[in-house]
Parts: sequence; structure tokens; C-alpha cells
Amino acid sequence: MKKEIIKITDLSFSYKSEVILHEVSLTVKEGDFLGLIGPNGSGKTTLLKIILGLLQPTSGRAELMTKKIGYVAQKAGFNAIGFPITVEEVISMAGGSQEEIERVLELTNIASKKKRLLNELSGGQQQRVFIARALLHNPELLILDEPTVGIDSQSQNNFYKLLKKLNQENGLTLILVSHELDVVAKEVSSVACINKNLIYHGQPQELLETDLIEKLYGKNQRLIAHHH
Repeated sequence: MKKEIIKITDLSFSYKSEVILHEVSLTVKEGDFLGLIGPNGSGKTTLLKIILGLLQPTSGRAELMTKKIGYVAQKAGFNAIGFPITVEEVISMAGGSQEEIERVLELTNIASKKKRLLNELSGGQQQRVFIARALLHNPELLILDEPTVGIDSQSQNNFYKLLKKLNQENGLTLILVSHELDVVAKEVSSVACINKNLIYHGQPQELLETDLIEKLYGKNQRLIAHHH
């Protein structure tokens, strides 16, 4: 039996009088690669903040069975333009020995770029740097919030290959928040669909075979095949 990493039970969150999340129950187990999807304003980011301990639920609970969490925010870090900091320096900001820094550089395939300035790298390469930094202290769970926004499709392909490797070869549990339904459905091992309530949690293929996507996003949402 895989151990549970996150257990969310009847979780609700309201901001003033507006209900953001309503009675969401969800379990994430060791080794899962969970895609968290839903339209804008559906409560995805709020749920992440509760999991990370940045917000407290109005009712219900979110239990974490690990404190070893890595987090990569949307367009992670800071605006690198004009800021003279190298890849190695960005990663070292999270602490860690030189040996540990070298390990995550190798793991994310950016060792050859370690002396380069961050602002010289492509968007996809920059995201690898922030993943390397998040991996520095050997997390059991890595959470990524819209990590491929503004990254070209070839870089996205390489990015998802890296995530798959971390999940399948290194046994890292991943939660990926995205609005790219088609990509998520092809990459993750399970998907949770949120729109204030938990609409669906299960296999990606089964989700694609239902009419839930249409209900969530409207009739014009098409799933475009991305080939990886």
C-alpha cells in the first residue's frame, strides 16, 4: 500500500461571503503525479495555498504527512531581466552544499549552464533552474503552479520529460496545476478537476471520455493533441 502524502477532508474556504472551495475531499499518495485542473477562479490556487499552509480552511481539514515539500510558483522567482545572478547562485540561495547543488544541476540537465546568467536562459531553462532549487533539500512532494506559462512547445516537451523522469525514476510525488487540459491529460497519472467543488478525481482518460470538460469550460473547449 502506498502511503498517503496529503489527505484533504470536507475542506471549504470562503473569502468574506464568497465561497471559493466547498467540501473538497482528495487524497494524494506517494508516487502520484496529479494534475490539478479547473477554469480561472475555480479555487486551484487557494487549494495549493491551504496545502502549503499559507491559508487556513474555513472548515474541514488538510493533513500533510510530510514536511518535505518543494514549490515552484508560476513564472517562478523574480524578474531576471538586468539582474546579474548566475544559475548556480539562484540555486545556492536555497542553502545546501556545493555537492548538493551539483546533484540537482545534473538531475535537471542544466549543469552545463551553471555559470550562465539567469537572464540569458530561455523560459524553459529558467524553470529547470527553479525546479533544481526546489529539489535541493530532497522533497517528497513537488508542487508546480502553472509552470509552462509563456514557454514554447519544444521547451514544454522537454519540461514534461523532466517531470516524468523525476516521478518515475526518482519516485517523486508531483502536483501540477495547469489550465492546459490536453497536455495534463497526457502527462499525469491522475487528474483532479476543481470548480469550487471537486468535480472529478481519477484517470485522465476517463475524464476525456465524459462530458465534464464541456460542463466546466463550455462547449468551445477543445482538447488539442500535443505529441510528446
